[in-house]
Amino acid sequence: MLSIVKYTKKMVHKESNSNKMGIGWLDCDHSSAKRNAIISAYLSIVAGLLEFVFSYMAGESEDSVSIMGIASMAIIEAAGSALVAWRWQFWDKQELQKTLPFKEAVCSMSIALMMIPSIVLLLYNSLDSLFNHETPDGEAQSLEVSLFSSVASLLLYGYKMHVGLILKSPVVIADAKSSLCVGLVAMVVILTDILQQLVWFADDAMGLVLSFFITYQVTTIIADGLALLRAQQHAESVCLLPHHRDGRAKVDKCSQ
Repeated sequence: MLSIVKYTKKMVHKESNSNKMGIGWLDCDHSSAKRNAIISAYLSIVAGLLEFVFSYMAGESEDSVSIMGIASMAIIEAAGSALVAWRWQFWDKQELQKTLPFKEAVCSMSIALMMIPSIVLLLYNSLDSLFNHETPDGEAQSLEVSLFSSVASLLLYGYKMHVGLILKSPVVIADAKSSLCVGLVAMVVILTDILQQLVWFADDAMGLVLSFFITYQVTTIIADGLALLRAQQHAESVCLLPHHRDGRAKVDKCSQ
């Protein structure tokens, strides 16, 4: 888990120190990045819906908190990707450019807010199972679902995070973090399946850990969105100053 978080920070650092549009394994210009954002969004919608159906069925049959965590996060992943597809297909017009930072911030925070019910559900189910000494059945179906979800979501995370950094799009980055959460939940389910043979509360403990990790991701997304809104408001207030030095150049820049 820590290595994936370090990888994310490394990608952000590379983007901030690079003047190129491409980074590493997916070099592309800005227009290609837009197409990749839409493609990744639709792929994520399909993968998220499949993960939701499979994990919900497995979670119900095996009474597993972690598997139900995959189901709840997968449907959020699909909804967040729908916002990404909507943004890059219908909001990428010249007349809408001035309002895009605000809309990007709102959409990214919307993805984060959609994760909150999943956190509450995961916390409640984990604590309830922990206090009642409930254990999952541990059938092979959960392992198959977890393998599919972890591979699909982590691949989509890398794809979307890279495209989001190229486009500097908060909503794409927030959607990538949503995929990261799904992938980590799935990886933890695989680990839990091994630990469950040794410790009866492994599934519930992992559910608690994941709820805290998802809470951290939600907090960072909301904080980034609020920072973007404050920066946008500051830029607009500067543009409205009546006696700014080099006023003509400033007005020209603000009108772009």
